[in-house]
Amino acid sequence: MADEGNFIKINVSIVDKSYALTVKEEEEELVKNAALLVKERVSNLTKQYQSGNQKDYQSMALLLLAVDYLKISQEKGQLDDTESLLEEMDEKLATFFEEK
Repeated sequence: MADEGNFIKINVSIVDKSYALTVKEEEEELVKNAALLVKERVSNLTKQYQSGNQKDYQSMALLLLAVDYLKISQEKGQLDDTESLLEEMDEKLATFFEEK
């Protein structure tokens, strides 16, 4: 059975609201950093567009973070594809030179 890790309770604050979460102990810092990133994005949007409300800023921050995530995922997928192609080429070259 895989070790599921130890869980801990933490509080994170996003846009002046505190959330109690239960997370894996090894993910505590990651979750806290994610909350800080959201807070930073909302703050930047608030400064940039001073005529909206907090829900609008939160929604836009969420959208921007999702776009960033998808870009990174797409780049990783392209890297995985490139790695697969290189492995395939390596195998074909090895086979070619073994036949010679």
